[in-house]
Amino acid sequence: MDRKQRLFRLIETHVNDYNKGGMEGFYGVGTKLKVKDINYITTTKSLLIDSTLTVGDIVDEFSLYPEVAENFLYNAAIYFFSRDIQFSFTIKIDV
Repeated sequence: MDRKQRLFRLIETHVNDYNKGGMEGFYGVGTKLKVKDINYITTTKSLLIDSTLTVGDIVDEFSLYPEVAENFLYNAAIYFFSRDIQFSFTIKIDV
């Protein structure tokens, strides 16, 4: 496993395991977030994290908003990157 894939798994572990209660409380039991790609843009010092959120058993209009997942991703990303980097997230919802 290369370093980039290891970073993906570390972020996923932080969101899916350490914040499991919060994720499952909002999106339902069985919710998983998978990081697909991370791109660092050097000119603007920004980081784009592309991911997919597989929603659990609670599917309503509120569970289709990715803002809560973005918050969990941000809290995971600040453990691995500097806080002076601007973060942006692309989250695709999978039901």
